[in-house]
Amino acid sequence: MIGGLRLIDETALDAAGRLQMSRVRSSGEALARLLDSALRALPGEVALSQGEPGNTNLCRFLTVLADRWTGHAAAKGLDFELDLSEHLPQVIRVERTALERALGNLLANAVKHTRRGKVRLRVELCENDDLCFVVFDDGPGFDRDLLAWMDGLQRGSAMPGPEEPGAPGLGLRIVAQMVGLLDGRLEAANRDGGGAAVEILLPGSVWRGPAGNAADAATGMADLADLRVLVADDTATNRFLAARMLDVLGAEVVCVGDGARALALLDQERFDLALLDIDMPGMSGLEVIEAVRARHDGLERLPLVAMTAYETRDWRRTIYDAGADGIVFKPITDAAHFATALRDFHERSLYRRGAGDPAQGASGVLVDRAVLDGLLEMTGPEMREELLGKVADDLRAVRDSLSRAASRSDAEECRAQTHVLVAVAGAVGALGLQADAQLLNAAARRAETEALPRLAARCLAGIAGLLNVVAEERRKAVSE
Repeated sequence: MIGGLRLIDETALDAAGRLQMSRVRSSGEALARLLDSALRALPGEVALSQGEPGNTNLCRFLTVLADRWTGHAAAKGLDFELDLSEHLPQVIRVERTALERALGNLLANAVKHTRRGKVRLRVELCENDDLCFVVFDDGPGFDRDLLAWMDGLQRGSAMPGPEEPGAPGLGLRIVAQMVGLLDGRLEAANRDGGGAAVEILLPGSVWRGPAGNAADAATGMADLADLRVLVADDTATNRFLAARMLDVLGAEVVCVGDGARALALLDQERFDLALLDIDMPGMSGLEVIEAVRARHDGLERLPLVAMTAYETRDWRRTIYDAGADGIVFKPITDAAHFATALRDFHERSLYRRGAGDPAQGASGVLVDRAVLDGLLEMTGPEMREELLGKVADDLRAVRDSLSRAASRSDAEECRAQTHVLVAVAGAVGALGLQADAQLLNAAARRAETEALPRLAARCLAGIAGLLNVVAEERRKAVSE
């Protein structure tokens, strides 16, 4: 079913249609993960996800989650807010499906029981190194029995049966089981003035993983913590080795064993880079590269790196002519060289392709109108001006902080601000600005202080232009 969605020609759809297709794909992928975990469950039990913990790009994970629930909340006349604190980790090491199910069920309950007002997801890193996910709503709150059950859960009490007094609904039962699977804690309280707050707390020893932060484990190597990488190789050993190296370097990794599956996943999910074995049976990596480069929907800009055991000059020319950004030769034995090569290939691709050919805004900033129009369509006319105001506020806050950080060559603050800018620019379709922000983030992460002012100046110019685009859209929203 998910693969069949690829056959639909979205160029014939309007902005609302493309948005709906995006929602269907997102829901389909979530359902596929849910079914996969259900098939592994014991009969008669609520299905538990039993995957291994892996790297998850936190900002991207939360942005996708927010995109999904903004639409659900808007359909009920509610506001949805994703509230991210400063200094969140880029990558966390968790069982992604378990966290997705826990937060999804909490948000579903919040939207269901809130008649008017707002649902807010707040994520922050606490002083004790706990990573805290808090769902606030303006609903009726919890009754005493349910709060007592939540409190007892923390003291090790058994979960009551479905028919017992104070028994939680299926959604909260799943949340409790998922949080237990994550080795986290679940807390709840009623808010003063109405509404409820439910909190999932993941200790640092859990979300950092047994070896600590992935970037720390790869000291001296290029940090790939901001990248989601697709690995396609028909040999299980090669997939394992590449995935293990990328995992240690902080990347979020998805592996497949053939070219056709790789191309299908590139359609279904978002990646920052694809690592493709050239000599796969069926659809080869070379054919995947040619197919991607022939696209005209934005996917053609994806950085693509070929893996091959053949180092002849003619073979290199064939690979580069197909559209590869780089070549990694097998066997891969040097993790440091591997990491540096992938980072360089990715950044050179961003510089070379920039934002491609989407329509320009009035300011000269490249803005993908399909992305921006889809976002505005999703929020609806009544909330459009408010959304644009929030985008403008975020851009001005980043502009001011980034300007100060660049003048002081403060790499840590540049990294923090570009973390926000990548998300905001991507959300509104400013892909050129997003690429510039990724480059500045990479330079800040490597503490290349001499490059910070130049790269920051590019970002600041892009922010200024994007602010003009946002102002123009706000004027349209007011006039409508």
